[in-house]
Amino acid sequence: MRAYEILDQDDQRRRRTVADALAVLESQAAFGREDKAEIRVGTMSLVQTKDVRTVLVLFDLPGSEKSYAVPMPSAECFRGTAADDRRERHRIEHLDRGLVDANGGVRLANGATMRAVEVEPARLPLAPTELDLRIVHLSIACCWMAKDAPFTEREVRAKCYRSVRKAIRAKDTGDEELVPDLVLLDCGALSGLWVPSLVAIAAYWAEVYPGERVPSPQKIADTLADFRIRFPRHF
Repeated sequence: MRAYEILDQDDQRRRRTVADALAVLESQAAFGREDKAEIRVGTMSLVQTKDVRTVLVLFDLPGSEKSYAVPMPSAECFRGTAADDRRERHRIEHLDRGLVDANGGVRLANGATMRAVEVEPARLPLAPTELDLRIVHLSIACCWMAKDAPFTEREVRAKCYRSVRKAIRAKDTGDEELVPDLVLLDCGALSGLWVPSLVAIAAYWAEVYPGERVPSPQKIADTLADFRIRFPRHF
């Protein structure tokens, strides 16, 4: 059974080019001049309004069951120089299954060749504060805690939270063990989610966080709007 090792994960966000990933493979995985690596792009719908994908550069060590993975920043698009020297921009999924040679050249799955390939790290549509996230999680809980709530806790959790390991399917990465076993808020599933009135949310806040200042109805409304969560307008 093939064993995967993730290399240099701490520097993931600082990497930009395929050449950066090859440098890690050369220094830590004995990647040689005759070797080739493969790019895998995985689906991950965890960010609101964005089709963000995970990117890994994989190298199967010849003559062994050992493989190495160098993570790149999650991205929507990448740039590269085509065979006619034009700099082109494509959706990140077009990079999936691309083969990388020791010079950093990439042969895409459609047969096209590119060099100087660089991913564009995804820019999140919002940078939620701790208060924003507390409001969202508490509002989601109100979906089953409020009087006459139309959903059960199990139904709400299944809709609003996702296992990262399940979100990035094993066939996208090659091995489930490459993916952390974490459960995260699935921002992409919140669009259209119904929550009780802002008054009910504020009352539940006071119950959960006694002694803390309750956010104003406007702040709660703004945060829910940012996450595309619906709420009754008659509050």
